Amino acid sequence: AGPFFNGVKEIVRLDKGDASFVDVIHTNAPGNRLEGYGLNEPIGHVDFYPNGGENQPGCETASQNSSEIVDEILSYMNFYNILSKFRSMEGNISAT
Repeated sequence: AGPFFNGVKEIVRLDKGDASFVDVIHTNAPGNRLEGYGLNEPIGHVDFYPNGGENQPGCETASQNSSEIVDEILSYMNFYNILSKFRSMEGNISAT
């Protein structure tokens, strides 16, 4: 969730206000914004950081070539468009 949810307000990402109990497992937090896909900051009632929450043994690191960055941006835009349409249908109020 990191690339587009790092450092943003709680309203647009998971946080402890979303449920009576939120536990989070941080598995791919970046050393900087371009190195990983997870979040470093604690966002739940309980946050677990196996292996420090960064790169996990046996998993590839997040290589940042241009096609991966474009794929991530398009994926986020698609998610946002779907979410906006769902929220506007739900209460006839635009989510944008």
